[in-house]
Amino acid sequence: MKQQANPLESLVQSVNTLGIGLFGKLSASRDDAEASSLCNQMISPASIGFALSMLREGALSKTAEEMDRVLGSTLESDASLGNLQQNLRERLSSADASVQMEIANALWSQTGHPVSEAYKEALRVHYGAEHREIDFGAPEAADIINRWVSDSTHGKIDQLVDGGTLSGLSSYLANAVYFKGMWSEPFNPALTAYRPFFSSESEAGKSVDVPTMKQSGRYAYLDAEGFRAVRLPYGEARAFDMLLALPDPGRTLQDFHAEQLSKWTEWNKRFTSARGTIELPKFKSETSLRLNDALMSLGIQKAFDPFQSDFGGMGQGNGQPIGAIAHKTFIEVDEVGTEAAAVTGIARAGAAFPQEEPFELKLNRPFFFAITDRTTGLIVFMGEIGNPSES
Repeated sequence: MKQQANPLESLVQSVNTLGIGLFGKLSASRDDAEASSLCNQMISPASIGFALSMLREGALSKTAEEMDRVLGSTLESDASLGNLQQNLRERLSSADASVQMEIANALWSQTGHPVSEAYKEALRVHYGAEHREIDFGAPEAADIINRWVSDSTHGKIDQLVDGGTLSGLSSYLANAVYFKGMWSEPFNPALTAYRPFFSSESEAGKSVDVPTMKQSGRYAYLDAEGFRAVRLPYGEARAFDMLLALPDPGRTLQDFHAEQLSKWTEWNKRFTSARGTIELPKFKSETSLRLNDALMSLGIQKAFDPFQSDFGGMGQGNGQPIGAIAHKTFIEVDEVGTEAAAVTGIARAGAAFPQEEPFELKLNRPFFFAITDRTTGLIVFMGEIGNPSES
């Protein structure tokens, strides 16, 4: 008898797959000049997953079916998407008391366009979402939403919308994710020094000098075909970690995207404990994206079409499509740890070491990173650093 997949595991895998697909589409959409410079970029699959799931709660008919195919929420059990997202949100928030992992959700609706009580209750119970009626045409509407964004990300992201973005909307959904974790084994600042980073922006054989941290110890390590990777844990429970992947010499991040990201689940099982030394540049990066085109290319199309969208479950009738999906992220990595935040807005519109050969991983070329929750396997943030000297 075939064993059924755990519904929460299936949801996490679907959100990871969606995030990996989006990240690949966004990277592929950059023009030649951008691709050659390998701009720093990050998204939060977790934030996008929560926001789209809240939108799905109000979708009906073919719009709902289409979103289910992309979200992977066609469940073979009694567990609803809302119940699973509630479970996931609670597990993330309680995974490690020494790590700040905060998730906030909100819904604003236009005064005079009532939202159904069932929809509001579903968002309140399953997503902890607050609801507020506002006049999207009023000058203060953008300030209200941006204040919520700033509060929910501890000031790391302070603006998501402006008056022009909100004009004519019937509703606006938002998710915010905030993460602050100290390394389980902090880097010694005395070992931080300016070291060369061979950014793709540099001419052949040249580099930029960036503050680079250094640490030796025992790590979860993977030496795979085409790349090497290491995991650096956060907090006391080590429930979260940062995965760092460096393509082999002669291979690029584009190669890594094309060849390895789709195999995420497979190679994540192959890490083993190894002794070694890591050099990691300090970096700070902010990204601002519009996800419409990437999501449409992945299969969410009717939701954007005014003639085919059906969000009647929100109580505002049919024919009100998504106007825009905005996504902003922030990350800062130093000797102490990592602080990261993301917002998605949907306008609706120590033992003795055995004798072994230690590895050395110098992240001194463009590299990939991801912050993951080890208890569920969820990718909370994922990105790439092409030049750590760019903030």
